[in-house]
Formats: sequence, structure tokens, C-alpha cells
Amino acid sequence: MKTDKIIRDTKAALKRVDWDMKHVPKVCSAGCHYCCHQCVTLFEVEGFVLARHLETEISAEQRERFRQRAENWLENFDEVTRDADEANPIAEDELLAAEKAMNQRRIPCAFLEDGHCQVYEARPSSCRAHVVEDNREACKDISRTTSDAAMVVKVKHIKLFAQIGNRATIRPMMYAVAESLGIQRRLKPLALPVRATKRA
Repeated sequence: MKTDKIIRDTKAALKRVDWDMKHVPKVCSAGCHYCCHQCVTLFEVEGFVLARHLETEISAEQRERFRQRAENWLENFDEVTRDADEANPIAEDELLAAEKAMNQRRIPCAFLEDGHCQVYEARPSSCRAHVVEDNREACKDISRTTSDAAMVVKVKHIKLFAQIGNRATIRPMMYAVAESLGIQRRLKPLALPVRATKRA
């Protein structure tokens, strides 16, 4: 089945990210979750991995807690974005502006419980490669991006993730898991670029 192959290939790619990140200096540790209050985006293929994890590894009770928090995140996202429909979707530059606005609101990730990620094994590459190498308190600065060394890892693997699904579409994480969490609300259409890729 095509989806199963995409999930296998994406998991393999995530392991390569983890391997490269082992060599990146960092002061991050379990229980430090400042970065879990930022707007997270992921590649479409990473969404398949996360959705499968939610469906097979997470209890119904925990999924319901996730759903409630995801609904809250989506409500806030609707507040910081304009009305949109299929004929006039949210453009890429508007999504970037919305991400900054969401970061200002410090909405916790729907999968954060008791200071720990509850989908750690299936988290996207944007989470795996977001670290600080000097001062953990620096994570409180919402404008701070990942370290230069980690950014090299992220850029290195962009093409890899894009090739798995033959396109480099990214979307907010809560959009990617809405169906798996049973969210019924209408999601505002996004006009995200789909860049076709060819395997090397």
C-alpha cells in the first residue's frame, strides 16, 4: 500500500535526522518545553507518520485530550487569520504571518502533557532539529530559531522528505492531524506551494 511505504520511508528519514542531531551541540533536556509553545509545521509525509501513531499507539482517552487542545489551537489560528474559502485561500506569506502571531500567543502544543511530548517517537523533523546550544533560558525568546548547526541538518534533509512524497508541501501540524483526532470543524483552505521533486 502506498501510504505504508511513505510511512516507512519517512520514519527512516526521521532516524537520519536523529543521527545527525546526535552530533549537534545542545543544552536541551527532558522537561524543557519552551519550544513546544511555538507554531509547528511539518511536511505532508510526516503528517502520515504522526496520524498513524495517533491511530495505533494512543488511547481513545488521550486522543480526546489531544482533540480538545487541538481545537483550542485551531480556534486561535482562526482568530489570527482572515476569512478564507477555496476561491481565496490563505497564502504562504499569510501563513508565515499567522505563525508569528501564534508564537506570540504561546499556545502549547496539543501533544504536550506534564511538560513532556506524548508523541515523541512520531514528532516531525522541525521538532527534532530545534535546539539551543548555549543557554536553555534563551528558548523563552519566541523569535529565536534553532542553532546554526541544527539548521544545517534541517536544510540537508529537506530534499529527502520532499522526495518521499514527490512534493515539498508543508502545513501546520494541527491541520495534518485534524482528521485523526476526529476534529469536525472546517479548516481554512491554505494555498501552499506544491513543488514537484525528482529522485536523484
